[in-house]
Amino acid sequence: AAAFAMVACQTDINEVGVAGGEVDVTFEVGTPTRAYSDGKTATVLQYAVYEDETELTALTRSLKGDNPDTINIRKNVSFKLVTGNTYTVIFWAAAPNAPYTVDFANKEMTVDYTGVKCNDENLDAFYAKYEFTVKGAQTETIELRRPFAQLNIGTSDYTASANAGYEPNQSYVKVTNIYNTLNLWSGAVSGETAVEFAYADIKKDEEFPVTGYEYLAMNYLLVNGKETVDVEFAYNETSTGDAKTRVVGSVPVQRNYRTNIYGQLLTSDVDINVVINPEYVDAQNDCFVVSTDEELAAALNSGKKEIYVYLKESVALDVTNTYIQIGGANTELIVIDGDYTQNTTSRSANAHKLTLATTYWSHLNTLNPDAKLVLKNLDLTSPQTSGTWDSYDVVFKCNVELENVNVLKSMALIGTGKSAKLTNVSITEEHDYYALWISAAGLTVDVKDLTIKAGRGIKIDEQYVAAEDKGLVTLNIEGATFDTEKKAAIVVKSTEGADINASGLDISQVAEDDVFAVWVDEDSKAYADKVSVESTKDGEVVKSVVEGTVKKVATSEEFVAALVDGNYVVLTEDITYTGNYSLKAKNVIIDLNGKSITAPMFYVFSTATIQNGTLNGKMYARTGCNLTLDGMTFSGTISDDLSTEGHLQVQGGCDVYAKGCVFAATTVNGSQTRSLSIEGSSSGTRKFENCDFKFLSWGTGAGKYKKNVYINTMSGTTTVEFVNCKLNGKAPNIIFAAAKSLSSLSMTGCDNTSPTLEINRAKDVVTEAEWAHISSLIANNKFTQVRVFYNATTSEYIKK
Repeated sequence: AAAFAMVACQTDINEVGVAGGEVDVTFEVGTPTRAYSDGKTATVLQYAVYEDETELTALTRSLKGDNPDTINIRKNVSFKLVTGNTYTVIFWAAAPNAPYTVDFANKEMTVDYTGVKCNDENLDAFYAKYEFTVKGAQTETIELRRPFAQLNIGTSDYTASANAGYEPNQSYVKVTNIYNTLNLWSGAVSGETAVEFAYADIKKDEEFPVTGYEYLAMNYLLVNGKETVDVEFAYNETSTGDAKTRVVGSVPVQRNYRTNIYGQLLTSDVDINVVINPEYVDAQNDCFVVSTDEELAAALNSGKKEIYVYLKESVALDVTNTYIQIGGANTELIVIDGDYTQNTTSRSANAHKLTLATTYWSHLNTLNPDAKLVLKNLDLTSPQTSGTWDSYDVVFKCNVELENVNVLKSMALIGTGKSAKLTNVSITEEHDYYALWISAAGLTVDVKDLTIKAGRGIKIDEQYVAAEDKGLVTLNIEGATFDTEKKAAIVVKSTEGADINASGLDISQVAEDDVFAVWVDEDSKAYADKVSVESTKDGEVVKSVVEGTVKKVATSEEFVAALVDGNYVVLTEDITYTGNYSLKAKNVIIDLNGKSITAPMFYVFSTATIQNGTLNGKMYARTGCNLTLDGMTFSGTISDDLSTEGHLQVQGGCDVYAKGCVFAATTVNGSQTRSLSIEGSSSGTRKFENCDFKFLSWGTGAGKYKKNVYINTMSGTTTVEFVNCKLNGKAPNIIFAAAKSLSSLSMTGCDNTSPTLEINRAKDVVTEAEWAHISSLIANNKFTQVRVFYNATTSEYIKK
């Protein structure tokens, strides 16, 4: 809707990136298509990327095409960024000779008003600050908006004035209470000043925003959101001619808005109108400011390609049928903004209510199935009373975006829509059914800052999807608060599958004590291929996800049966296997509940979390697994077993994260046993946090591993990290024999007893960079020495 925009239609995630890996994030930049004030002068794009408010890079790019008159030029702007990280990007676009200086390090833009002239289109500029999280190779949508108010002065009496012998050709404007500095991060302005725009030629050939009037002057003002200014303007026939001066006080101006002062200014002293129009809209579109139900209906069914509606009053779509079809067959975008007077990125008290006045579900749909409906800054409700489980404010059956919207009862996403985006949405009134119901196949729902204060939380199912159309639903959540009555914030029921990726879920206010972030009904046979949920209750992390009905098991037979489809399994008794056990079920959580599993070897081939108990025996994490170990104790009798001498053996390309684990065998048999062994790996991350690797002395018997931690034959992208771990035992307690750079091993905060790191690699030299890394290992951990072997027979010691 702005005059200068990132023109990609939607976020397009081409592939899912591996957390921590670098991928390309692309922005496609385009210019608008209008005449005066068309943005064509803004041919220089400056941009910078920040992480945690620290500038990473700043670049400049030309937006000018080969033909200087060409408009709607598109450029690709790409960054190589790390998946899983959150970044902020700031864009500034202006003319090459514009009086603007951008300081990305200080996040400021300053204006030099010296010598500025009236009617100068080169003073046009565009700006955006945008925060996003990298999920993979993706294209992001950003809309650049003017940080200025545009002040237009127009008259309807050029002809009458000319007939009377006076025809002005130049104009001058002076404005008080504007600013010369913009904080690009916060949007705040400073440096209040009065500015004189010097005499310059009037652009009489340009079309004034109000029909029947012609330009006297046009200027851009840096203002503080929305405020009033005093305007003095003058005009004359030549630069030395007889100037006529007019003054208009308390003129309302607002960023990215047009304020039009117009009337019979050349021949009348009293006929002056001052009107502030909503944000810039492309010429082929219409902007409707509505106050009545009839005006709203007419605007939504105007058939325009893009329709922008601003509510000056609370209104209703008063229909008698169940389905509300809006827009035309060619309509691609409908925006309904309930905050006419403010219309900023945050909702104000001026937001109005949109009521869908039907007596049954308010199915809101666009006539064009590919169109997008955007609702902003409003309360949304309907008087629907046909039954408690049907009591939805609205059922969306289209691509939809909600921003700063309060849904008074509940809402549903049903049918053929391909995407839904909810930002700062609250669902607040009492209701007996789910606050947000998703019953659609192939739908991606992106949620940020959701608040649900009554009834139940979110439900995903396929109740209204034909069997042949069933498919995966993807739900991405960044920040949500649940104050609900039921134990699960998100319920997955009777569906072919749902991918749920959620962080920042606050379920502290859920009424029941035994609370789950996600609960999957056992009728749902195809569970999510990936479920990642971070949630808290009363400041503490709680059960992250329940996939399938909780299965409580007391025997090894029940344990095997519960894991056939992949579930949340809780042990109620200790279980024992006389032979080895292979865990191949995907996306499982095994809560040992303080109990133990005894087996000579426990193989893991899949994605699994194993927590809160004891494994008597050895565990072997194999190629392709993604294993989380939380609060586990590794105990019992262990022995050499071919290449799996580690109490925990990690081999091949896989990821392992262990936190709060203890390695303490009761009996050790064999010459090569160790608490942890990492071998034969070309990829994967292995992180051990707050773990205790117990080692007493050489030999056999209680707790006596031959070696403590052994890392060997690593290559490729494999990394190993120890954070705040205890490495207790006689030197050497860590042997690093990997034929790759030492930088792949990182250690911080490790508190040890007589610890030594021994490096014995199949490499001829230790590089200067590796010597520096060895020094950092000593500095960041309590090592008494690091012993390095190289060139087969030479040894060297570095002591703390």
